[in-house]
Amino acid sequence: MQKLMKNWIFTLVVCCLLSILAVLMILDGFGVGDVYLGRQILHILAAVVLSLYLIFGLFPLLKTYRGTVQAFLIAEIAILLIAAVAQACQQFFRIPILAEMQVCAILGLALWLRGAVKTVHAYLLNGAADAKRIPLWQLCCYIVLSAVGVWQMVDPLVEDRYFIFCIGGAALVSAAIFGCVTAQNRKALPKRGKKAKKTESTETAVVAVEGQKTETK
Repeated sequence: MQKLMKNWIFTLVVCCLLSILAVLMILDGFGVGDVYLGRQILHILAAVVLSLYLIFGLFPLLKTYRGTVQAFLIAEIAILLIAAVAQACQQFFRIPILAEMQVCAILGLALWLRGAVKTVHAYLLNGAADAKRIPLWQLCCYIVLSAVGVWQMVDPLVEDRYFIFCIGGAALVSAAIFGCVTAQNRKALPKRGKKAKKTESTETAVVAVEGQKTETK
């Protein structure tokens, strides 16, 4: 990676790509023309984050839960998986409700489902005589988590265009950084001086003279 960062061609390409991404995001954020590519990129990123949450957060829990809680967990994973597909494939096909949800609403959906599953888990544990009971304050936290999730689904606190501006600003700053790195890498390249050019010309002349001598012989 360090070798790539010292290669001015690589840093220049990355700078150009980040600049294009920043322009697309900013244009989409301001609603200029019919540019909707920035919004599609945002929803694809949301689908990627949701997929990572499923892989590293929820799938490992399938081994720890059994019975009713596991059934609720499978339903949670299925709903979030459909939501991730709906967010990633908006330009190809549209799944009702899920495809039209904003990023903050998708976050609210994940919070609501997690809080609901944890509430069911706490209820079942408190109902069992031989199980360790969950404290009341923890159960209240699960209920509040579910309430916040429902609130974000109904009325998202942050609109998509603010996320688009954040991504565009981050891409613009990153493009400026890579531009500076490109300039430094370009300056660090070894320069050929006049002496090097003269030595090269004399060497080529000597080689040519020796070639002529061998031909005459």
